[in-house]
Amino acid sequence: MGKTTCVLKSDNSTNFLYKFPDPGSYLVTAKATNMYGSAQVNMTVVVWNSTPIINSLNISPANPMVAHTISLSSSVDWMNVSGNLTWEVDGKDIAGNLYTFNSPGNYTITLIATNQYGISSQHSIQVYIQNNETHPNNSIFLIIGLTLSVGGVSTGILFLYLRKKR
Repeated sequence: MGKTTCVLKSDNSTNFLYKFPDPGSYLVTAKATNMYGSAQVNMTVVVWNSTPIINSLNISPANPMVAHTISLSSSVDWMNVSGNLTWEVDGKDIAGNLYTFNSPGNYTITLIATNQYGISSQHSIQVYIQNNETHPNNSIFLIIGLTLSVGGVSTGILFLYLRKKR
């Protein structure tokens, strides 16, 4: 614990706000002075870490495509205080945790966790959004298996047919 000195002056208020630089135990001294003299009181203040910790950030489905809605989820340790989440796609806030991409490409999804005291942390992931036309689920796969028997010999024949959906 280092010594931090902060002088707060006010003519009309008895409420002062100080932001401690780090978690820890601090000795706080309040001293009031006027024309009749001064008075002082000491108090130890314990400051806990209240920065939200983002444990995970997930998207579903894992291989998102254009025009398909993705779901965003997370696990956040709020350090025993309340808070809220903000989701961003390429730096722009989105409403809620569902999003639909209109174009293929690389995107950055960011989660910002802000606690009730305004302290926040963030985590980002990169995602690639596939074009619907190039995704395998947009093609018809037919697998045809035949077994030919000639004499006492059986031969298996397998055909794979790929056709683009229209």
